[in-house]
Amino acid sequence: MKSPSLILAGLSLSLVLPAFADTFVLKDSTRLEGKILSETADSYHLEIQVTKSIKDEKTVPKADVKEIVREKLDETAYEKLKGFVPTPDLLTTDEYDRRILAINKFIKDHPKSAKVKDANAMLEVLKTEGTAVQSGGIKLGGVIVSGDDYKANAYEIDAKVQEGRIRDTLAKGDIVGALRGITRLESDFATTSVVASIASVKRQALQSYKTQIADQLRTFDAREAERKSGLARMSGENRTTTEQAIAEEDAQFARRYKAERDSQQLWTATNPYHRESLEGAREAISRAEQESSSSEGRGDGGKAYRDAWSAIHSWDGKDESKDSVKEAVNKVNDLEIPAKYVSLLA
Repeated sequence: MKSPSLILAGLSLSLVLPAFADTFVLKDSTRLEGKILSETADSYHLEIQVTKSIKDEKTVPKADVKEIVREKLDETAYEKLKGFVPTPDLLTTDEYDRRILAINKFIKDHPKSAKVKDANAMLEVLKTEGTAVQSGGIKLGGVIVSGDDYKANAYEIDAKVQEGRIRDTLAKGDIVGALRGITRLESDFATTSVVASIASVKRQALQSYKTQIADQLRTFDAREAERKSGLARMSGENRTTTEQAIAEEDAQFARRYKAERDSQQLWTATNPYHRESLEGAREAISRAEQESSSSEGRGDGGKAYRDAWSAIHSWDGKDESKDSVKEAVNKVNDLEIPAKYVSLLA
């Protein structure tokens, strides 16, 4: 039998309710997004979401409430999962595991939800793709490449991965990052068809960067004069503090720039108040425009790698087929495919 104190507590008019995010529609058409903190016979005490980051508390008479639209917790939770599938390219095993864990939690928390069927469908996709990635595969161009297919085409596939990263970097407005990526592509994957396919992207990036640097050099003196004029208009203490901050920033950039130059970085960082970095960028652009990154006439490294892989892994150990294997491997070496990929052929 329940104790009197428990019965009284159950009958109390001041009850603490679950903190669900509901919509309170008032008779004057006002809509309040909030959570019920407590309730009496005549009112609700609410935590109101004023903005995404600001909350407040408000007591609302029940007589003023026209309707309470209860939050559908399963739908709210499912909204956070909707973007999990289709998955983007190049997800890691850990990233697949995190998505799978989140969906399993949704299914456990909301077993009767109408969204469970959709959640299970997403779960199946993630498990299938995650297993393939765990076995050495990757997702590229929206398609899962199995571990075996990746190994047989690693040189060209990695070149395409690098190409995708370059395009993404450029789309974010990071021209220097994209040019650095193109330089790595031309160095590590010189004989792949990807180098030729990225040539137009390189020309566009160089032209955009050339215009940007030319403009910054043209306006350099005016920019310096404007900064000095702004400092001169400041009061003594504010001016000293600002000058110190500027000096520290300039010194920090100068150290970074020197470190990049010392490491033979072609595409060094630039600063609109550091003339040497701007002039260095202009020289790098000029050199890049004069140099040809075309691999025309040098052969197809991606095909050579595939042929060597096929020859090695189909070799039956007989001497009569040994020469074809040797010829395929020699072709790979002639095209100067990096050692890390040659080692994968074994």
